[in-house]
Amino acid sequence: MTDIHTNADRYDAVARIFHWSMALLIAYAAASILIAEELPRGDLRSFLSTTHRTAGAIVLVLFTARVVWRLFHKPPPLPSTMTPLQQKMAHFGHLGLYGLMALVPIVGVALTFRRAGTIDFGLFQIASPLVADRAASKPIKEIHELVAYALFALVGVHVAAALWHQFVVRDNILERMR
Repeated sequence: MTDIHTNADRYDAVARIFHWSMALLIAYAAASILIAEELPRGDLRSFLSTTHRTAGAIVLVLFTARVVWRLFHKPPPLPSTMTPLQQKMAHFGHLGLYGLMALVPIVGVALTFRRAGTIDFGLFQIASPLVADRAASKPIKEIHELVAYALFALVGVHVAAALWHQFVVRDNILERMR
């Protein structure tokens, strides 16, 4: 097994915090809305829907900070065990993840605002500047769901690739983000 020997082979602490906090928030946003949609109207469903929107908005804020951080902090090199094709696939996979991590919450905010909803951060709220229009919100909801499922699929590929590298190729790639 190839070992990660230096800090130069790992993402820095800030990048790791962005990665794992966004992963947890995205997982929560997905689980909360899938559960909420199965519940009857009431306090629990309302809580899950509200926190889903809040988690998505926080993902968007963290995404913006993550991109700014990444512009000034170069990621570690990919393992030497990766072929040029695998490196290109990893690059395009990460670009896809970044694009979808931005697109899903942007469309979610558009959906919330088209429904005249609010995004509640506890200490403050962001109210919609729009009048509610359920008919106009339906295609936005479909787009939001479609890009969310695309994100879930790409995250699945990302996780599978990481596990394949860790346990089949045995290049200890998980150390880069630990």
